This record gives sequence, structure tokens and C-alpha cells, in this order.
Amino acid sequence: QLPMLALSLALLLRVVVMGYFQARAAAMGETPLPPDWQWWTPEMQNNYMQAMQQTQSPVFVYIIPIVLGLASLWMGWAILSGLLHLTSTLFGGRGKMGMALNIVAWGSLPFAVRDLLRIVFMLIAQHAITSPGLSGFVTASEGGLLFLSQLLTNVDIFLFWHIFLLVIGFSVADSLPIGKAAAGVIIVLVISLLAQAGWVEVHWNLIDDSFRGFASGLSKQFESFATFVTGSLPSAGLAGLGFFTGIRKG
Repeated sequence: QLPMLALSLALLLRVVVMGYFQARAAAMGETPLPPDWQWWTPEMQNNYMQAMQQTQSPVFVYIIPIVLGLASLWMGWAILSGLLHLTSTLFGGRGKMGMALNIVAWGSLPFAVRDLLRIVFMLIAQHAITSPGLSGFVTASEGGLLFLSQLLTNVDIFLFWHIFLLVIGFSVADSLPIGKAAAGVIIVLVISLLAQAGWVEVHWNLIDDSFRGFASGLSKQFESFATFVTGSLPSAGLAGLGFFTGIRKG
């Protein structure tokens, strides 16, 4: 997938440039403080500063953000494609999963443009971006405002560009009316934004338990079916053969 490779390259460059400026700021004693820093206790503030000093190695500045960013990008691509394909199907679409993957990949290219523009900004301003998206318009001093700030971090003009491309793509590929395609895309992306902001919590343990229960039930059903095939069917077949032979002889 060419779009995903472009997105990966843009993410890699952004993380490297941001890591460089963050490491330089830390070396100069310009460590950025959390939005609700003034509400922290002195002990929490000391622990935070010590943790920041211990995480200035290249592993924490470059390697871990790159690995987590690429994992989030590729896994998010698959999950978002699956959810949009499911929603489109529920709304009457007749597309395939492969087409959904292509639409989401190409429709995510605005985020590559965003990363490139962020790189240019950081190189010009000579510092990392601390409030991406629209989060800079909110002062996160309370719990509700902190959630709003986290939500607005991912909201910008590139997100709306992304939504527009997804709506057009699913409308054309799945033969959906624009209204249904827009409704499906907006529903999935709103849930995604709320999950990223911490409002929607994904209980993976419950999902795992449900999957295990489903797999266990399926296994039992398969065992019952195998027993039926290997036991009952041959017996019934032999009985039927004997009955048919008896009729022929009679």
C-alpha cells in the first residue's frame, strides 16, 4: 500500500524532528510542563521532573515513539477499515474489505500532508509543537477541559479533509447515498476520537473473554458435529443399507 508507506515515512520524519527539539529543550532546561501542572502536589512534580530526566535517552526520544507510532498507524488502519466496512454494510453497502482498506489508506493521505507541514513549522520555529490541532484554544485546568483539550488535539482541517475523502470513497465504492456514507463515517470517527481522548474505554479483557467463550462454544459444536459425522452417520448409513438390502431380498 503506497499511501501507508507515505504515511509511515511522514510519521518517521515528524518523530525524528520532534524528538530532536524535545531533547534540545530538555538539555537547556526547557522541559514542557503538563497543562494541569499547578494542581499537582510537590511530590508529583518532583517525580515528574525525575522521570523526564531519565527518559532523555535516544531509546525514549526516538525508538519507542517510532515503534508505537507505526504500530498505531498500521493497526489503526486495519481497525478503522473494518469498522467502516461494517457500518457501510449495515447501511446497505455492498463493498468488500479490500476496497475499504484502499479507501481508508488513500483517504488518510491528508495526515501525511499535516505531518510534513508540522515538520516545516518546527524547523522554522526551532521548537516542538506542544498543542497540536485545536487544543491550543483550551486551557486544560480542570477535568472537563482536560478531556476537551485531548479531544481537540486530533481535530483540525486535515481531519475534515479526511472525512470528506472517506465519504466520497465509500459512497462511490459501496454504492451508498451520500447521506448514509456520511453518517457511517461520522459515527465511526466520533467513536474513534472519543476513544483517543479517553472518553470511550475499550475493555479488551471482556472482548478476550467473549472471544474465548465463542471459541470454546464453537469447539464444542465442532466436536459434537465430528461425533455425529463419525458415529451417527455411519451407523445410520449401515442401518439404511441393511434395510434397503432386506427390501431387495424380499
